Amino acid sequence: MVLRSLTSKVVAVVAGATVVTAIFFTVSNYLQVRDREYSPLLDRLHLAADVSAENIRNSFNLLVVDANTLADIPPVKRILLEATEILADGMPINQESLPRAPQLAEYMRAAISRRPTYTQMRILSREGNWKEILRIDQTADGVEMVEFERLQTKGHRDYIQPLIENPNHKPYFSAISENIDHGVSDGTITTRYVRPIRDGEGVLLGAVIINADYEALIRHSLPEAAEKYDLFVVTDSLDVMHLNVGMQNQEMVLHTDPAWTPPPQADLVETGIEWGLSGIRDGMVFAIVPTVIEGRGVPFGVNVLAQIPEAALLSEANAVLWDNLKNGIVMTVLAAMMAWAMARRLMAPLLGLTESIRTRRDWTQPITVKTNGQDEVSVLAQNFSVMSNELVRISARARSVVDAAADGIVTINTEGLIEEVNPAFVEIFGYAREELVGHPLAMLMPHEIGVLHQGFVDKSEIDTAGSMMAPDRDIYGIRKDGTHVPLGISVSAARYADRTHFIGVVRDVTEERAAERQREALIAALRRSNEELDQFAYVASHDLKAPLRVIDNASRWLEEDLEQYLDDDTRESMELMRSRVRRMERLLDDLLSHSRIGRIALPEDFVSGDELVQGVIELLPQRDGIEVSFDPAFSKITVDRLPLQTVLVNLVSNAIRHHDKPAGEVRVGVTEQGDGLEFTVADDGPGIDPRYHDKIFGMFQTLKSRDEMDTSGMGLAMVRKHLDLVGGEITVISDGQSGTTFRLAWPTNLPNEGKQAAA
Repeated sequence: MVLRSLTSKVVAVVAGATVVTAIFFTVSNYLQVRDREYSPLLDRLHLAADVSAENIRNSFNLLVVDANTLADIPPVKRILLEATEILADGMPINQESLPRAPQLAEYMRAAISRRPTYTQMRILSREGNWKEILRIDQTADGVEMVEFERLQTKGHRDYIQPLIENPNHKPYFSAISENIDHGVSDGTITTRYVRPIRDGEGVLLGAVIINADYEALIRHSLPEAAEKYDLFVVTDSLDVMHLNVGMQNQEMVLHTDPAWTPPPQADLVETGIEWGLSGIRDGMVFAIVPTVIEGRGVPFGVNVLAQIPEAALLSEANAVLWDNLKNGIVMTVLAAMMAWAMARRLMAPLLGLTESIRTRRDWTQPITVKTNGQDEVSVLAQNFSVMSNELVRISARARSVVDAAADGIVTINTEGLIEEVNPAFVEIFGYAREELVGHPLAMLMPHEIGVLHQGFVDKSEIDTAGSMMAPDRDIYGIRKDGTHVPLGISVSAARYADRTHFIGVVRDVTEERAAERQREALIAALRRSNEELDQFAYVASHDLKAPLRVIDNASRWLEEDLEQYLDDDTRESMELMRSRVRRMERLLDDLLSHSRIGRIALPEDFVSGDELVQGVIELLPQRDGIEVSFDPAFSKITVDRLPLQTVLVNLVSNAIRHHDKPAGEVRVGVTEQGDGLEFTVADDGPGIDPRYHDKIFGMFQTLKSRDEMDTSGMGLAMVRKHLDLVGGEITVISDGQSGTTFRLAWPTNLPNEGKQAAA
């Protein structure tokens, strides 16, 4: 059975290697053949696209040349000057007012007749809201001059707007669009070239405009380009004209048309192509070449895409692939047969070794091999000997680790008798090893604990996972001298030599218990201190404020009784005294709030960022001219309302109160930063000198006299205390000249102490 298994594995390995090799060479040959076909085809595609692009580029350039030729002949400028005067006088344009018009019209008629893709040649005067003064149309019925009475104003059309907005604008192409005549579209997709005309001083008189049928222009440029390939002429806004193989279908669709669908490789066209691109995508081999690039007076880019199905490329490569696959199958079968024959002969010696290992009864004895052979059986036997000796070494190492352990280790059997102890265990209890091994473990325990322990052992209630014994109470052991020692005990079970054994790890916790008692004493002292602080806070809130209220009332009564004897100075003094009473009351309130931070638990109140913003706004002081804005990102967060709301109210209130201008702005922002949030409170106020960036967070600290700014100076101190409790940070950014930004790093998961807040 073993022989058959090993033989099968050898055959599988050989067959697998043969298959991998065959696949590698098959794929390699396939790729080579495909690449050999791919490069020439791609070159032909690229050449077709390049030639087509050049022809289109020449057609656009011809528009420019014709417009410049017409604009540069003298009669054009003279007629524009005459038309400007006529229109300025409010007179109509006709053959009598423009006697040279018929001669110029004949020239334009001859020029447009040579260009079958042109639909209109026009001369427009700037005067009269860009009035047409001469226009030649080319239709299916022939070339005709439009009557003067039918000439239109074009100042409202998009293609005139660049000259209206900038009279110094250079010549340009307009965007591709449908031609509109007398407010009605004739369905012709049109591109226009606008050539401004200026007088000798550079003043804009009008323009020469040539309209071209965009579809006809493209078709005229590509008479034989689509004999073998699908061609697409695509603008950068994805207006597309498709010329399929044989020129059987020619279709122009604007991207605004409801029937429009994205052309092939649309994403590549949208990203912008400057020099050309080719490759294989979506089962098609393609080449894209730009012809008209946006800029240089052209508001749109035009690209030529030539493509052919990839299947046309892969015909020879697929034939090579199938031939190689058939050869690979034959090679794999032959290799498997040879491997089977060789494996049966080579693996026969392993049967003897397998049988000798199976018949051994005492697996704990080391295996020794007396052989110097280099065949498979000898090497296998030698390796077994090495492995056995390694196990002995591992056992010795484990013994040394146990003996060197700082904690006491003891093993017992299911009868509760000690089987082995380490030196640390001996040291804890004061017995010699011989006095412990073979004796019951209960001798080291108080009687009631010993009985309970034996019950656990009898029921085998200890598993291999291990557990601490009585973690919520003290366990004591009995030393040889009768003294008790507090212990920390972990017990687990293990099974070896067909028996269950229990392993105990014992630690003397005398010092830990002493430290715990000291910690409890400190906690009790801290609790008493907090109670005294609470009492002080109550006194500050009630008893100290009572005399202040008496002083305030007495000053008012005194002022009423002595009204006839008081002058402005004494009234000002009385008001100053009452303001100091109010300031003392605020100082006491803020001091009480500061003392409560971190000592009074607040319930969790998770709210959305929008609810947090509303709560902050409701608590802010009102000041005309100061605008407070919150980042829209607040709507994406959820936070525990307190103490974050208190912190933001303090910071925004400070920015409002300390602003030194009649009008200003306070901006509150938030961003996610790893496992927390970062808040910013920025204002355009007076700023804070860098020398005072640390001082402002102290208690009762203000940068202005309290006579100038009636404040307790406790706001930023409370902010800093809240941040210290939640594990956050606050930094100040200001050059002391203009504007201050407070940046808060606020953790999302607050520690328990961070969930305390001021009442």
